Amino acid sequence: MKKIKQPFWLITYGLILFFFLLRLDTFSGLAKEFINLVNPFIWGFGLAYILNIPYNFFLTKVFKSNKKHKHYGLYKSFSLILSYVFFFCIIGFIIIMLIPQLLESIKLFIANSGDYYASLQVFLESIISKIEINEDIWQYIQTALTHLIEAFKNLLPSVVNLVSSTTSSVVNLICTLFVSVYILASKDKLLDLVKRSTKAFASPRVQKYLAHVVEITNRTFRGFIVGQLSDAAIVGVITFIGSSILGFPYPVLIGFLAGITNMIPVIGPFIGAIPCVLIILMVNPSKVILYIIFVLVLQQIDGNFICPLIVGDSTGLDGLWILFAVLVGGGFFGIVGCLLAVPVFAVLFNLYEEIVDAKIAHKAKLPEDKI
Repeated sequence: MKKIKQPFWLITYGLILFFFLLRLDTFSGLAKEFINLVNPFIWGFGLAYILNIPYNFFLTKVFKSNKKHKHYGLYKSFSLILSYVFFFCIIGFIIIMLIPQLLESIKLFIANSGDYYASLQVFLESIISKIEINEDIWQYIQTALTHLIEAFKNLLPSVVNLVSSTTSSVVNLICTLFVSVYILASKDKLLDLVKRSTKAFASPRVQKYLAHVVEITNRTFRGFIVGQLSDAAIVGVITFIGSSILGFPYPVLIGFLAGITNMIPVIGPFIGAIPCVLIILMVNPSKVILYIIFVLVLQQIDGNFICPLIVGDSTGLDGLWILFAVLVGGGFFGIVGCLLAVPVFAVLFNLYEEIVDAKIAHKAKLPEDKI
């Protein structure tokens, strides 16, 4: 009977897989529509996970409350309110202080980009006149710079439109906020439901392992998110202050680009430095070398002092594996993949190392003739 059942199930799974591959476009379209529908829930869960950090701080550190406390429900409400007040204060600061200056810098740069390009050409021609260079090579440099500047000029309006569309998407924002509030407010009930479900459908051994995986995942993501956000904010502020002191053009825009791209591990600072160098090269070419030195010094300080102090070893990955995770995640899922690939890969890598260690420990206990 078993011999008959096995080929039957293999044929069934093969037919299902064949049908799925045959209608791959249809299924991918349905998957995209489903993701668009549940987008507020995905973003709401992400926001609730991030705000759970200040929520726990207020609940356990400020109010020093737990489930056994008499006024636990009241302190939960206060912690929830304070978490969102903290969140809205940060958002309010960004909207009132940062975004207007950022948009003004971008619009001013676009308006003057023609003059900047002309002055850049004059600067480069003055350099070329002092050194001997082949005319074909000079023509190639001019063409490459033209394409690069045009691409950058086209990118900046898209940033303006992105910011405008993000701030105007009130419905999605409200839905995301409501979902995050409900998730955070009913966190204990949801966790209890998950625990009871695993207890009902999983063996004690599986329950224990799932709890262990959740613990590693939570610890890794929490450390990575807090560390990267803090590090990016510090680098952005230092870049803004340094740009203002050293006389770099558009310090708000340069600081913003440095801070945002610094959230991407390893390659983020270099990605952020490219448009900043281009801006300075067009506005004030004589400051380019100074800016490159400033970035290199800042990255050394960040890599050796700021990042280890704030981020620590939250992922437990070497630089090579972090680079691998960023490139693979970015290749498949773009910017979001670059940001989330490192903690995801760190969790998988930690679990793999545990399996390897367990296998080695098991082999060490066996007799040599049975290994």
